[in-house]
Amino acid sequence: MSTQNKYDLVLIGNLIVDQIYCVNNWHKQGTSNNLYCQYRAVGGLGNIINIITNKLNIFVEGVIGNDDNGEFIKEYLKPTKHFLHTLNGQTSTALIVSNLEKGERTSFVNWGVGENKFAPTPYTSSWTHISYLDIIPNLDIKKIRKTSNIVSADLCLHNPTNLIKNKVLSQLQYLDYLIISKTELFSYLNIEISNISKYKLKHLVVHCKEWTHILENNTYDKIINKNKILENINVLGAGDTYCANFILYQLTKEKNSTMLPSGRTTNTTAAEWAHNQTTDFLKKRKTIPTL
Repeated sequence: MSTQNKYDLVLIGNLIVDQIYCVNNWHKQGTSNNLYCQYRAVGGLGNIINIITNKLNIFVEGVIGNDDNGEFIKEYLKPTKHFLHTLNGQTSTALIVSNLEKGERTSFVNWGVGENKFAPTPYTSSWTHISYLDIIPNLDIKKIRKTSNIVSADLCLHNPTNLIKNKVLSQLQYLDYLIISKTELFSYLNIEISNISKYKLKHLVVHCKEWTHILENNTYDKIINKNKILENINVLGAGDTYCANFILYQLTKEKNSTMLPSGRTTNTTAAEWAHNQTTDFLKKRKTIPTL
């Protein structure tokens, strides 16, 4: 394979168009509630691309529908090397309400064609990240492993079917990293961290605004996050942003050796750095005005 097809990072998975509504408090039923702003953005992989653009040599691959939202994603990805599987049907979309006062959000998703199985293009990479593995649980990760040094994934479903659960759990043995939130650990996997070792997963990273758990080689490292997201923050895309920063640190640590304090494992330092970077990004991010 030619060197022109070698990338630092290949991103595979869900491309989704978010319609975001920002409010200053949760709605009160039966009344008219003030809308602070609204805007449209590419979510899922789009949140990761926002962080790593111009920092890594990347390739993006995903599924879109043949509709206006699919065209919106095509336009967004123009500056990026990519391949889009365009299928008959609707592009995945999400309606999201972001509570700026509480730093919370909720979403309602139509996965459209995003759940369709597709065969990834065999580009070689230092790292491949699979976005929302539970939406495409039939992805052939064994094939991806042949062309990527490291493979990671994240999850998104709050209440998956038992079929999807079992498929995802069977895929963990092919992953180097599973990067998930506290909510996904307990409401999706419904297991204690100590029990995940039986699935032969190499590294587990569980994060939330208060702490991060790292599991590697059946040992734990719990980090208490000092830089916390509290209130008056648009937290949309926080999990994706965290993944992007974790991967970015791992792929650039050799160029930035001063980033690794003595006595800390690389994963622990990457997790701490990713949390701080994500928190700072969310705090500084200005809410986009109404379109």
